[in-house]
Amino acid sequence: MFIHRIIDRASDIEVTVGCTDLKSSLIQAVKFVIETGPVTELLSTLLNDWSIGKNNEFISYARMPFAQLWIEFPGGCAKRDKQGYLLNALNDQGTAWQTIHFLEMAGEIVCSPLICEFDCESQIFNTSLMRHAHSLDDEFINRRTFLDISKSALVLCLLNCKNLLVPIDVIPSERLNKARQRRGKLPLVSHKLLRLRLDVQNDRSNGSSCSNRDSRRLHLVRGHFKARKSGLYWWSPFVRGSKELGLVTKDYLVGA
Repeated sequence: MFIHRIIDRASDIEVTVGCTDLKSSLIQAVKFVIETGPVTELLSTLLNDWSIGKNNEFISYARMPFAQLWIEFPGGCAKRDKQGYLLNALNDQGTAWQTIHFLEMAGEIVCSPLICEFDCESQIFNTSLMRHAHSLDDEFINRRTFLDISKSALVLCLLNCKNLLVPIDVIPSERLNKARQRRGKLPLVSHKLLRLRLDVQNDRSNGSSCSNRDSRRLHLVRGHFKARKSGLYWWSPFVRGSKELGLVTKDYLVGA
C-alpha cells in the first residue's frame, strides 16, 4: 500500500498546515483502497460530469463517515504510480472536512502544496498554502482545489451510497509485521478494499411514467445517483425504449 510508504517517511514530509502529526493521522485514519478496475472506471466517468456548484443535488451526501479517512487509488503515468487523499473531519457531523493530496511517481512521494477545506452543506471551500508552495499562480491553485475537492467529495458519495460498494477487510499477516518490527519499521495497517456490487438490480417495470418513457426510441441510460428519504442509491446503466421506434447512440468523452 502507498500509505505504508508515506508512514515510513512521514518525518521527511512537511505538512505545515492542517494535521500537526502526519504519522498519527495516517495511522488512525480508516483506510480504503480502490484498485484499477470497475471502481476507478466509474470514478473517471462520474468525475467528468461532477460539479461542486449549487446545481449538484447529491453533494450533501459527501459527508465523512469517520473522523479521519485515507482513500488510495492508482495515479500518475506508470502502473506503479499511486495517489491518495487524507481527509480530516472539521465538525462532529462530518459535513465539513479537509483534504490533503499525496502522489507517488517513480518512487518519489510528493505532498500537495495545497490543503483544501470544504463544507458540503454550504458548498463553501477554502484553500491554504503550505510553506513549500513556491510562487503558485491562481489558475493552478483554483484548478487543483476544484479537482481535489471534487474527487474527495465524489468518493465520499460513493462510500455513503447504500447499494454500490462492498468493503472487503484486508488484514496484514502477523509474520510480516514481526519482520518489519525487527527492521525497526512500524507494522502494516489493515485496510478495506472497495469492490463494486455486481448483484444490484433496480426495478423499473412499474409505474405509469415508465410507459411514457418506453414510447421513446431505444437508448442507453447511464448509471446515476438517486436520492431517497432513506439515503443515496446507485442506479445501474440500463436500456430503455422501443427498438421499433428507432435507436439512439451516444458517445461520451471521459476525462482522466
